[in-house]
Amino acid sequence: MSSIADFTIPAKPSAYSFPTSSTALIMIDLHGTKNSFFLDDLGSLQPGTKPNISKYTILLKTFRERNMPVFHIREPHSRIITGNPSSKLPKQSEIQSPGQHENIEENTIESRQVLSGKRNDYHMINECALKPWEMIFDMPADHNDAPRTSSLEMEHWSRGLVGFSVNLEDFISHTHVPAPDDKHLSATDGWNGSLDLLSLRQAYKSGVSPVTVIVGVYGRIETHLSKTSSTFIAIVPQAAAISTAQDLLKKYPDRASRPPLFGVPFSLKDNIDVAGMATTIGCPPLAHIPRISAKIYTKLVSLGAIFIGKTNMDQLATGMTGCRSPYGIPASVFNPLYIAGGSSSGAAVSVGEELVSFAIGTDTAGSGRVPAGFNGIVGWKPTKGTVSLSGVSKACESLDCIAFMTTRRGGISDAREIWRFVRGYDPEDVYSKPPNTCLPSRYLSATRPSANKFRFAIPPQSVIAKCAPIFYQLFYESVAKLQATGGELIEVDWTPFEEAGGLLYDGTLVNERLAAMSFSGKDWYETNKDNLHPVTREVFGSVLKRGNTAEDVFRDLKKVKMHASSLKPDFIVLTRTVHDTIFNPFRASGIDILVVPTTPNHFTIEEVLKDPISLNSDLGTFAHFGNVLDLCAVAMPAGTYDLDDGKQMPFSITLLGGSGDDARLLDLAALFEKSVAVRALG
Repeated sequence: MSSIADFTIPAKPSAYSFPTSSTALIMIDLHGTKNSFFLDDLGSLQPGTKPNISKYTILLKTFRERNMPVFHIREPHSRIITGNPSSKLPKQSEIQSPGQHENIEENTIESRQVLSGKRNDYHMINECALKPWEMIFDMPADHNDAPRTSSLEMEHWSRGLVGFSVNLEDFISHTHVPAPDDKHLSATDGWNGSLDLLSLRQAYKSGVSPVTVIVGVYGRIETHLSKTSSTFIAIVPQAAAISTAQDLLKKYPDRASRPPLFGVPFSLKDNIDVAGMATTIGCPPLAHIPRISAKIYTKLVSLGAIFIGKTNMDQLATGMTGCRSPYGIPASVFNPLYIAGGSSSGAAVSVGEELVSFAIGTDTAGSGRVPAGFNGIVGWKPTKGTVSLSGVSKACESLDCIAFMTTRRGGISDAREIWRFVRGYDPEDVYSKPPNTCLPSRYLSATRPSANKFRFAIPPQSVIAKCAPIFYQLFYESVAKLQATGGELIEVDWTPFEEAGGLLYDGTLVNERLAAMSFSGKDWYETNKDNLHPVTREVFGSVLKRGNTAEDVFRDLKKVKMHASSLKPDFIVLTRTVHDTIFNPFRASGIDILVVPTTPNHFTIEEVLKDPISLNSDLGTFAHFGNVLDLCAVAMPAGTYDLDDGKQMPFSITLLGGSGDDARLLDLAALFEKSVAVRALG
């Protein structure tokens, strides 16, 4: 997307602009083939020449310095070369093992042409000094038998994708990251105190020790705890965190070869397991000490991140106010009289106060978006199933997903990067999506709508009118900003979103929350109800009083998938309809994203305590349908407003995209982020 490009480099057939946040390097193991990428002209592949590994190293270094993703493709060429033109067979022999294959022979048993003689196992990838976080893909040995379905190569051939040829020297000169000047720097001179990823990386490259950062973080936590104790449920002892930082320094002394999250402090919502530390889910009767950590925790730590503590949450992740915890009520970082939002309340506060660089929460009905909005930070909920939930206590397992919260300064860029590092298919997570199910094939086509133009929809004016007046005003100002950045406003049917939202709590889907407690026994609720938070007890009690049957549950599950239209007697699959007809920019009435206020209002703690269930429901007006319809979503700052006493408060909008459209959604979110001038935290 040229409007948010970080670099523009000279290339053929024309200059190429790209954002580092959504650009990757794919290193293809060429087995001794000279790569035309480094030639001054387009040229052609010439076999039999061992590549100049130093040039690959230079290219790798450039991408690694900017923490851009690198993928290595290893191609174990088979001796079977049937299908190659006869003119290329001698060259194939040289490519796969120069000077070691004697000839080409016909294998009458397999009815295929094969290479005879010794096989050369040289792999250029072995000389690239791979990093643990860089992914390797092994291609099938026999390319002729491999399925030719939707690979990028086939997309290029059949759908008209085009590429750019760049001279290496030109690429390096336009993307080079100058090394920080270490002269006259003390241990703290290089750190500006900010905890976003870029600031920390610059600090560490300049010589700042992660121990210095961790000591600074715990100083902030001590000050924070003197004001409130409701943000964290458990905190890692400072000595242990410092020891972790020291271990990182010993393990990675070379500043140029450190993992991407080296020395980055983070927190976890207390429904995510850390081995040896109690997981409470905000509910003491369910507290347990796991022997195995959640996979997302393990992944983050392996990338160099430093765990700080477990954050408070609405009990059993049931609530959006942040007022349903026996461990206290966190307040918005903007105003202690106003709610922090939930259920990932403490997570949002820990980021909003910059006690950590990022927090991991969960999102079922908006729990990662609403608290982000109330604390002036970014809350990113990717497509369900793109990040493992193994080791996470579930609320509604079929709807749950991981949520990422990042600082105002780090914003969309940090959210995207952290998500990129931890996403991936997990066969142990029953709702994890295989990679090929998460990429809409339409976005591989060069004929897609221009990246600089997009179409978006908003709720009907009658729905927006339910917002507080200042939210109403700021939302339409945000719509105008989106239009100014190239967005075209499209009208869509709001009915599917409204119906899907209603199913979550007004229907039987909420029964899945009770089913999640079944590991503690079938009669868990009756046994423990007196130990629950009063509002949690009231919510579950009202659900049980409905007397829902299995038939009712399956009827609602059918509604999630099927939408009855008054105009058509037949049923239409609801989720598929939303994605194929609404979130489809190739249709005349299709859109790239849906834009909504994150919430219709921001209530005080006192207001919520007086009316905990009704106001909680109001907060889900624009959030509840997200996971029911399998959408991805990001809540982000969109302005501020002043209360009568002059105190500043945050306003947030949420952008939602279709399942698998995460990258496109984040691109547009970054575009909006750059267009918004939000006043600094007052």
